[in-house]
Amino acid sequence: MGASPNGTSEDASSPPAWRLWRPRREDLLPLVLVVVILAGAGGVLIRGERHFGPIDEFQHFNYVTELVYHHRIPVPGDVFTQEAMRAHACRAAKGAPGPACDSASFNPSDFETGGQGTAGGAPPAYYAPTAVVAWVIATVSRAGDLVVSARIASLLWLLLGAVLTYLLARSFAAGRWVAGAVTLSAALAPMMLYQGSSVNPDSMSLLAGAGTAIAWLSLRASSRWKAFAVLLGVMTFVALIKPNFLAALIAVALAEIALASRAGWRSLMGRATWSWSSPTLRVCLAAATAVVLGVSWSVFFLLVPRAASGPQVNRPNFGAAPWNADVALRGWANSLAPLVTLPKISGLNTGAFLLFSTVVNVLVVSGALGAAMLSRRRELPEDLVSSGSAAPVDPLRAVGYLATAALVVAAPVTYALVAASGAFIIYPQRYSLFIVPLGLVALVGLSASPESAARYFRDRATPPARDDTT
Repeated sequence: MGASPNGTSEDASSPPAWRLWRPRREDLLPLVLVVVILAGAGGVLIRGERHFGPIDEFQHFNYVTELVYHHRIPVPGDVFTQEAMRAHACRAAKGAPGPACDSASFNPSDFETGGQGTAGGAPPAYYAPTAVVAWVIATVSRAGDLVVSARIASLLWLLLGAVLTYLLARSFAAGRWVAGAVTLSAALAPMMLYQGSSVNPDSMSLLAGAGTAIAWLSLRASSRWKAFAVLLGVMTFVALIKPNFLAALIAVALAEIALASRAGWRSLMGRATWSWSSPTLRVCLAAATAVVLGVSWSVFFLLVPRAASGPQVNRPNFGAAPWNADVALRGWANSLAPLVTLPKISGLNTGAFLLFSTVVNVLVVSGALGAAMLSRRRELPEDLVSSGSAAPVDPLRAVGYLATAALVVAAPVTYALVAASGAFIIYPQRYSLFIVPLGLVALVGLSASPESAARYFRDRATPPARDDTT
């Protein structure tokens, strides 16, 4: 019998502690199929969409050019780079008004938003690795097209998120083909696939959602401080992808508090729950630290003076609507339907894709709410370390709490952020895409049969097959 991370024996009387499924030889084929299908679908979109996409792709690409060609982070007040404006001119429709592709130089005022980059001062966790990968691809391929290279980098983040989603589903007793189907359902939804095939921080949504859940569950299953360091690192990365991703971290803290209070108010407020050895304190501390870092980045660039070099333009008013209760309620409703919006490009904006997105979205919300409201203990998958003297934590309930909390706080957190910056928007559904893997994995665990649970335990207890051919 092996020992679990919290020191208990893995036998029938003491369920083993949760841990992420380790890929095995039988996982190779479904994972390869997932990657090939997603890469093929993304490649078709990248090749077929020559012009910059309507969801601020040019603004995000301008940030990448600042890093690649000028080795600096753009700040509010900066205008577009010459490289970004040339790419925009060369990708304009034939006969469209605007400067010619072969112009010696470009005037920022000839482009959108009066020539000012709206992504100035945005967190770098998406842009920095995207710039590195795009530069490598453009250099190795010698194609010189940084737009395509940056889109391929975004597709890479979608693929990494798909792999984590697959492993997370397998960790909740999903069979390899079920896990593959769940992963493809999440990643092939039109908005998710489109964001993963364009230059946009939302291409990391699948990666952020699955990665945050894995890091949190791993900490909950371990009493080691190493798990805290990993969780803090993952949360900090997520916080620095995009400000609205802070909702995922706040949701983790809320889910953790909900788990700690399941035995009542006295359990939540007990000294053991908030001791240094308690997972509740560690989780909340990691979430709070990451949120502070993410907010500090945005606040710094709101206060930083405009760039001293280069032409300056007045900052446009990005507020789309004044705040009122009706708009806020519609925005909150949007957060419950992250997949239902379709990208405004030909081929994906059809009724068939809308039906597919709606079905997957219903499954996401159903899994989140169903797992959160589960009233009885299940044997699936394993227990997590508990806080204080409370009973062990069911990982399925934990994921349900996390997904449900994210559904509830996604819109309010985003509204607070944009209101603090002096603007207001009607909450876009795509801002909640990080919820998708959480809800689907919760649904997998909720619907798993006793036979699949038993098979999962048996397979996990069996060491992976070794390759002795060498």
